[in-house]
Amino acid sequence: MPEAGRRIMAFHFARLRKLESKVARADEEAIHDMRVAIRRLRAAFRIAGPYFKRKTIRSFRADLRQLADALGAARDLDVIIAHGSAFAQRQPPAAPKLDVWLDHLRARRADAQRNLLDHLASKQFAKFAEAFEAFVAGPETALEPGDHPAGPSRVCDVIPAAIWTQYSIVRSYEAVANPPLESLHALRIEFKRLRYLLEFFREVLGRGADRLIELTVRAQDHLGLLNDAVVASRLIGEFLAQHATSGMSAGDLAALVAYLSELQSEIQARRDQFPEMWREITDKSFRRQLARVLSNV
Repeated sequence: MPEAGRRIMAFHFARLRKLESKVARADEEAIHDMRVAIRRLRAAFRIAGPYFKRKTIRSFRADLRQLADALGAARDLDVIIAHGSAFAQRQPPAAPKLDVWLDHLRARRADAQRNLLDHLASKQFAKFAEAFEAFVAGPETALEPGDHPAGPSRVCDVIPAAIWTQYSIVRSYEAVANPPLESLHALRIEFKRLRYLLEFFREVLGRGADRLIELTVRAQDHLGLLNDAVVASRLIGEFLAQHATSGMSAGDLAALVAYLSELQSEIQARRDQFPEMWREITDKSFRRQLARVLSNV
């Protein structure tokens, strides 16, 4: 397990380092990809962290969280700006413009980019990168001494139980009738954790895991789009509360209300669509396939 964790971390850390120059140029795709790399690194620590000395990895986890926050602030705004811009482009020429909202978001995005650049250029990040490079190259000195008589834990002994446990956590949301948005957001995170376990260990799970991963990704992505609409809706509500009485034109207000209405419709539509995807995850065929895959490890 420590070696599996090291290899996963080394792979995604290498991706992170390759993306730095593009992220510095505010490349939206690179920012998205670096954020994904960070998420996978943090997921790897969730899985393999117990096999390393807590003192050694504590600072790594804190540094990754800081970088994730800086990337998330930029990436979330990219998503919201793209969604709002697409809405604006679909409107007839005579419709009220959404410029006041988009300009507000772009100003926040510029601030987020400066914060991200400052973080990547900081001594703290340089120190983290150097230390983490050494860690993934040879983490033997960071191993937590084990007391198991058979020696270090093996992937085949740990991962089947870990995957089944995570699936059980996902499936437990089946007991929530008409789940509120907060529960769906929490479920999306649990889907992501299941997905990463399946993807990280696809090589030992075999090709039978591909369909399980596909269904998990589909459900996670759907809930992600739902969450994007929820976040955009909340931000517009906050913006209206702050600016509606401070000189906003009738046209600006009309555009925001129209966009907010579309977001609410999207949220409802995605909630209505989700049960079908949910049934694909919770039905017997998924469980049987998962059991077959895990029995091959």
